[in-house]
Amino acid sequence: MAYEYRINVQEKEKIEIAIEKIYTSFKNNELYKNVIKENDNLVLLYNDPTWDRWFELEKNNSEIYYWVSGDGIQRDLLIKEISDVLNKLNLTFTIEEE
Repeated sequence: MAYEYRINVQEKEKIEIAIEKIYTSFKNNELYKNVIKENDNLVLLYNDPTWDRWFELEKNNSEIYYWVSGDGIQRDLLIKEISDVLNKLNLTFTIEEE
């Protein structure tokens, strides 16, 4: 099952900086260090090539959109990691589950 989220950031001009900081944070985290950039999107792939990806984050107009497949623990850890980055940037944001 996949979970979809929209992150509404009030400071729209800082979304690209936020995504870059999320990428850096993932690279420094043991759980997400295999993150790759694919067409300006952040992607985490399964180790099994038949399953493709389990996470993707992208800029969608004036929002950050991401989806994640897997269990609730992984979903919660990703929300925390992304929220921590946005809070460190002093951004005002809300996360909405689709």
